[in-house]
Amino acid sequence: MKEFIFSFVTVALIAGNCIGDEAEYRITFNGGWTLQPLPGGAHFTPIIGATHASPDAIFSIGGMATQGVENVAETGSTGVLAGEINQMISEGTAGTLILRPGNIGPVAEVTVDFSASPDHSMMTMLTMIAPSPDWFVGVNSFELRPGNQWIESAVLVLNSYDGGTENGTGFSLNNPATVPQSTIQMLDTAEPTNPFFGVGSIATITITRLDANEFALGDVNQDGSVDLQDVAPFVVFLMQGFSVEADVNCDGDVNLNDVAPFVELLTGI
Repeated sequence: MKEFIFSFVTVALIAGNCIGDEAEYRITFNGGWTLQPLPGGAHFTPIIGATHASPDAIFSIGGMATQGVENVAETGSTGVLAGEINQMISEGTAGTLILRPGNIGPVAEVTVDFSASPDHSMMTMLTMIAPSPDWFVGVNSFELRPGNQWIESAVLVLNSYDGGTENGTGFSLNNPATVPQSTIQMLDTAEPTNPFFGVGSIATITITRLDANEFALGDVNQDGSVDLQDVAPFVVFLMQGFSVEADVNCDGDVNLNDVAPFVELLTGI
């Protein structure tokens, strides 16, 4: 089951995007919490997340919240989750901690920058809907590097989640714990007494690459796309000369070792 909804995604065309290259990104968070009446003190809490290697590394629908995710969902506290992520980084399963301190107004816009590597090219982030029992918005395991090419930008409509750790269907804190602990579920499809039932998203993020160049690997004729028009110039560079875009395996030379990865980019297989 997909846990995020694309408003639109633009695939990047980036020069020299070799396997060891990192990418720098900016998340622009836009609150869209206009549901009336707003509770007193309505806000989103600090943003926390990470880049990571495997899906569902931080949280997932149907999974149990870790203590760190529970703390974010119930109080907005990020310390324990930051510790869990730093442990993942030390173990090699996560790459970068994403953290933007400070509360965020219900319709405010804030930004946070982070880096991603090919080994940790998925991104997860979350922030509490406050006040609430254990509700948060976020995105789980968004792939920044589909098809071995970094994306240039994407707008994601954030899902709203019930953390499954505290009872309550209204905008209140310090509710009784859910015993036994339940699983994380979509908030806007939960019980009809929930104020977000049928409402949909109340926040979006725009992800923008900060260090993008102009052309992608495989875009040998530099027209903005990798297609059959690139075959002839690729063959030319294969026979003689050098092009960053034709050096698809990023070994500093254009030779027969580039043929298979070029075909892969060309066909999308």
